[in-house]
Formats: sequence, structure tokens, C-alpha cells
Amino acid sequence: MPRIRRQSQSGKIEVFKKSNTRLFKIESFILLIAMSAGLIIKTDIHPAFCIVISITAAGILFIFFRSRIGFYVISIVFSAMWGVIVGNIVQSYSDLVWSIVSGVFVFIMALFSHMRAKRYYDNVREN
Repeated sequence: MPRIRRQSQSGKIEVFKKSNTRLFKIESFILLIAMSAGLIIKTDIHPAFCIVISITAAGILFIFFRSRIGFYVISIVFSAMWGVIVGNIVQSYSDLVWSIVSGVFVFIMALFSHMRAKRYYDNVREN
């Protein structure tokens, strides 16, 4: 991962890992596609307007993501989404217990991944 070098006021050079926000970008892109497809299928709105609405919603989501509370809310929602998706996939091949265990495991792993990305982002933004 690329590193950022900055010189502090005391003359020391501080090295930070570059912000890792790819996870949020990928999740936002998936949400954008799903939202566009859902609007096109479920409503009578022209597809071009559905795409514009989805892009606007993604922009609002990004602005909300930049706040501290927004970040935590979005991280929990996206992590829960991944947990539910994996839980449903596992349930189609196995029983309910494995579905719950795998869904909770994926939720925790996704949440830790979001927190790790936020830590790198904060290190770069603060310095």
C-alpha cells in the first residue's frame, strides 16, 4: 500500500499508510447499480432519471459518510447487508444455525474492515 510522507512542525518526518477507502467505493458502486435496477424495474420512471436519482443518492451517501456518525451508521448498514447476503446464501445450502453463524461472522469481519479503512483515512486526514 502506498505511503504518505509528511514533515511535522518539529521537523520529524511522519509516514502514514495511504487512505484505504476502496471498500466504501465498491459498496457504493454496488448500491448504485442495485438502486438503479430497482428503480427501473419497480417504477415507471424513465431509466435515465433512475440513474440520475441513484447517482444523487450516492453523492448524498458520500457526504453523509464524511461525518463521524454517518461513517458508523453506513458501516453498520453495509456490514449487516453483507452478513444477510452471506447468511442467505449459506441457508440455501445448509441449515439455519450455519446461516446465522456465518452471517454474524461476516458482519463482524466487514465491520472490522470498515474500522480499519477509517483508521487509515483519519491518519491521513489529520496530518
